[in-house]
Amino acid sequence: MNHIIDFQGIKDEVFQQYQRKKLSSFSEKIWNYHRDRINATFEGGWDNEKFPWERAHQGWWKYPLAFASYSIPSLVLIDESKYSEAVDCLRKSILLFKDTPIWDNWVKYGHGPDPICCRNIMYKGHLNLLYGLYQLISGDTEFESQLIQLTKIIVDEIEHNGKNNNCYGIECENDQYFPVCNSQGVISLVIYDLVFGTDYYHEYGKKVADFIAEKVTDKETKMIFLKYHPSHDQAEAYLTGAANSWGLAQLRFTDPDTMQQGFENFKKLLVAIEEDGSQYLKECIYASEPAMGLEESFGLFYVLGLAKEFNDPDMWAGFMKHLSKKFGMSEVENRIRLTRATNGEEHHANSYILWGALHVTWEKIFDHDWKALIKRQRVKQQ
Repeated sequence: MNHIIDFQGIKDEVFQQYQRKKLSSFSEKIWNYHRDRINATFEGGWDNEKFPWERAHQGWWKYPLAFASYSIPSLVLIDESKYSEAVDCLRKSILLFKDTPIWDNWVKYGHGPDPICCRNIMYKGHLNLLYGLYQLISGDTEFESQLIQLTKIIVDEIEHNGKNNNCYGIECENDQYFPVCNSQGVISLVIYDLVFGTDYYHEYGKKVADFIAEKVTDKETKMIFLKYHPSHDQAEAYLTGAANSWGLAQLRFTDPDTMQQGFENFKKLLVAIEEDGSQYLKECIYASEPAMGLEESFGLFYVLGLAKEFNDPDMWAGFMKHLSKKFGMSEVENRIRLTRATNGEEHHANSYILWGALHVTWEKIFDHDWKALIKRQRVKQQ
């Protein structure tokens, strides 16, 4: 086991990877963990001996699997030599994402007969984005029919829910609408447009983002509320670290100036800085103690990608130090491991640490010439 990591010492290297076209040593090691666990899961199942997933946290597996996968395009943009293993990892992650343990709670809890028929944007938004990213990055059409089908389901449902100019998007569960989950559907439509040359983002996705800005956002702080209830056209006026660290990161591209205001207020109202420089999320804007609720505490993971989206190295280093103190983060066998974490905690945390280590902003991903990259890779393989 190697020394504890100095995050202030490595933050510049982590934040300059895209410009230097070189992975930092830290990012390389956190990628090694993710790649190896996906391979182990794909070959040996969720209960594989090397990197077993904790069954008690099964209902949450979809989130770390999805967010870890969102680091794949950034990995390729930083270091094209990782292209083959990155594409392979994304393909395996999609197949795992479609595996029954990821979505069967939806049916077990009586929400519907299958996970993509209606509502459940908290699953199908991620799945659609993964399909689109795979085809965008690889040029492979293995999932094309599913991508087209699921996108049609999503846009039809958005259209159905858009009566009276109230284009809110898609609920997670009955009358439970979370703007953060809808952000994944919005991004998936941008990626779909890049793949097929359509204009679904402006036809549907931008309207959903505008609805969130108008109806599920605090007018004063520009921070995103936790959720909205379509039955009575009412947002729950509750500002959480989880809703904003996820939502501001994923929706920044829709309105960068307004989201910047939200980000500055997020830091002012929900982030606490300790004497040693570590940072954590407060339970709420009127409290000082760390977030303790399960969903709220996930914000300290989402914030790592948020720091990269808004280019804030100090916040990234502060939260990484907090996570290191909490979970005992160290280098083990050329991987970053959480030496004091349970399996469930490690699978969750490492996924977001990876996203935070690699993410280069959605705009850079959208703007890249993926067709040229695919052509270069195919020439190399000949």
